[in-house]
Amino acid sequence: MTSADKPVMIMVTTGGRNDAERLGEGLVVEHLAGCCTVIPMVHSFYYWDGQLKREHESLLLVKTIES
Repeated sequence: MTSADKPVMIMVTTGGRNDAERLGEGLVVEHLAGCCTVIPMVHSFYYWDGQLKREHESLLLVKTIES
C-alpha cells in the first residue's frame, strides 16, 4: 500500500461461517483483499415481502484499498 492508496472496509453478510471463510480466503489468496475477518454469528432484521424477518448470518469484514 502506498500513501496514495485509500483504505476501505467492506461488510458482507453470508448464510453461514463456512461461506464467509471460503469467500474471505479466496479474496486474500487472489490479492483482492489485504485481510478478511469473519464474525461467525450476527443477528439481522429486515422486511421481506411485507414481513419482518430475523436471520442468523455470518459477517465478513473485507479490508482492501479503493481502486
